[in-house]
Amino acid sequence: MGLKDRLLKAKCAAGFHSGEWKQVAAGSCDERRDCAHCGQVSTRTDHHLTDWAYAEEEGAPVCLMERRCQRCPLAEREVKHTMYWTYVTPLAEPVVKSAWDVIMKGKAEKCRQGNICSRCGYTDGKTMIKHTWDAGTQIPQEIGHRRKIVYICDICGTEDVRDML
Repeated sequence: MGLKDRLLKAKCAAGFHSGEWKQVAAGSCDERRDCAHCGQVSTRTDHHLTDWAYAEEEGAPVCLMERRCQRCPLAEREVKHTMYWTYVTPLAEPVVKSAWDVIMKGKAEKCRQGNICSRCGYTDGKTMIKHTWDAGTQIPQEIGHRRKIVYICDICGTEDVRDML
């Protein structure tokens, strides 16, 4: 037994077999390989899947995506929403603990955004307050204090005072 044969035998012993994979039957993704060096039979399933695409069949949910095997009947399906943030009308009144809460929370609710699917309108229930701030106005400086700038939300009027850097 030459060096090449010993190396090939060691390769097979380590589980690295060689040989051509062949389809077991037409229309099947099951494949078989007979190792060219030791004769061991290996099997696998090798699907040839299309890219994900929205389902086109009548009555299918708008956000249902699928991909199909080009050789066998396998079809994988998955709902994939196209989510984006947009301003929403609050579904419930904000929790009120004081008159200040009525003024501030109600005001900021105009800036509440929800995460919504652009294809079917599904919402995952996530919301956030996202203000659109103006360029800011410098507040006159008091002696011995840091200079401040006030930003006002263009949508709800909420004010945010920050130290100038």
